[in-house]
Order: sequence, then structure tokens, then C-alpha cells
Amino acid sequence: MELKAEHLLSHNKWAVAYHSDGDGFGAVNIALNHMSHADIRLYSIDNAKRDFSDKQYQQLKRDMNDGCHVLYLDLSPSNMEQIREIIDQTTLCYLDHHQMVDEFLAMQDRFYAHNPRLFDPERQEAYAAGLQIYHLFGSQTKDLPYLFISMFGDAKFDDWPEFHDKLYSHQLFLAAMADAISLVGLTKPTGPYNPERTDRLLEDATWTLRKAYETEGEAGLVEAFAKTKISREAQELQQTLEQHYNDVKEHIERKDRLIGIDNDQYVLSPILLKQAYKDIAFQGPYIIYQNDPVTQLVNYAV
Repeated sequence: MELKAEHLLSHNKWAVAYHSDGDGFGAVNIALNHMSHADIRLYSIDNAKRDFSDKQYQQLKRDMNDGCHVLYLDLSPSNMEQIREIIDQTTLCYLDHHQMVDEFLAMQDRFYAHNPRLFDPERQEAYAAGLQIYHLFGSQTKDLPYLFISMFGDAKFDDWPEFHDKLYSHQLFLAAMADAISLVGLTKPTGPYNPERTDRLLEDATWTLRKAYETEGEAGLVEAFAKTKISREAQELQQTLEQHYNDVKEHIERKDRLIGIDNDQYVLSPILLKQAYKDIAFQGPYIIYQNDPVTQLVNYAV
């Protein structure tokens, strides 16, 4: 079933699950611009199944019992057990641009969906979730800063030239903001999976920026972000990554296939390998790994 703006505007209690990167952050804030009538709880999600942790899911069940509808933003879930339970209990709305797993795609007559892979397949790779919800609600000027965070967060900005002259003086900072949100939101601390930490970081940034933007406009949003905890953590994390990346680069250039990372704070192996793909011409296999002293597991990227 096709998702329309009226479905999001006609109910006043929502549980919003969203991907914890710049695109998800921007999409959430555009939704909040238009759903000010609603009581909303935010759930940041970034794991293999794009689903709720056990602790989050118990809270979601309480929310649904209290009358909440569920909105997925910038997420294509693959935990069908959770999805079936959600659909059986409440209304599910889904807005995304990623591929849909076959089982989820086969269920689309049971929930409201908005995905360019369904309605604009020829341009599906040019979309971000924020761009879709921006158009869903009618392309309002107050959404633009959040749209830009969303599009920079998913590297889709250059595909939409009509936006290039908007908020020109703030574009570089909005791109940096998207990078910082994605860097912190998608980098796991060592230890057990703990999305509640990301919930707190992104929710703090969301409400801090919204308050500043409502009173002072784009300049207020830019100034407020520099003071958020997520901004400070992004700066520290970037320095840590640069230190480890120099070591990874040297190992790859020497053709060392097995590369150990010594860091007991963050799971850095995936983002270090991703950076290497951007900078260095090499052929695998290479394994970047690190020991997690809390869980006594090995995290690795290949």
C-alpha cells in the first residue's frame, strides 16, 4: 500500500525507528517538522537485521500497547518475526531507499510503503530517505537544512542540481555535520550491542538543533551543533581513526594480509577498511581485525 503524508498526519502517537547516520537524522527531523501534533519516541538502529535490540523491543511493545503506530525511516528491516508482530498489533509505515528483502517485499500489502525501488526504479540510486520525506510532505523551506544533512549523509546531493544554490553559505558545514553524525552513529563501542547509547546521542542532537533552528535559523543550527556531545565525540573519533588508518595503510602497502588494530573503545575495523578502499588501489583478501576485551570476541572486516 502506498504511504502518503495523510497517514503520518492522522495519528498522534508514533514509535520512529531510523538508521543512525546523516540521512536517517535528516529524515527524522523533516518528519518532526510536520508531525508536531504527535507524541514521538525515537529508536536509532544499526545492526545486521535492521531491527530493535531486546531492550528497545520491550519498550516498543509498551509503546504499541499505548496506541503507537510504527514508522521505519531509512531502514529496510530483515527481522520478519518482529515485523509480523508489529503489523499484527499496529499500523506500520515504511519510508526508505534501500533494497527490500524478498519476504518483506512480499508483505507490502500489509503496510504503507514509500521507496523509490517501488515508485521510481529508474532513479532509485539517486534518492536518500530525507529527499523522499521532503517531497512526501510538500517540499517546504523549513525542511531544507535537514534535507541537506540527509543528502550529504548519503552522498546524493550532486544528483539533484536544483538544490545546489540553496543555503549556499552553510553547505560545507551541513556536509561536515552529516559526516560527524554518521561517523559517531555508525561506529560501535566495544562490548555488547548498545543502541540505547546512540539513542541518547542522536536524540540530544535532534532536540538541541531543532530548538536552535526554530529561534535563530540556519546560523543557530550551525552554532548549536558544535556544542553537542555527538560533535565533540566525532572530533575525538576522527583523530583516533586517523592514527589507526596510517598504520593500516602501511600494512596494506607492504601487502600484509592480516592487520591487527589495538583499540579497546570502538569497533574500527569496518570503517578503516572502507577508508582504505577509497584511498588505495589493492586486491584482497585483507583482514583487519581487533580484539574486544569486554565480550572476548574478535571483530573483523575482510
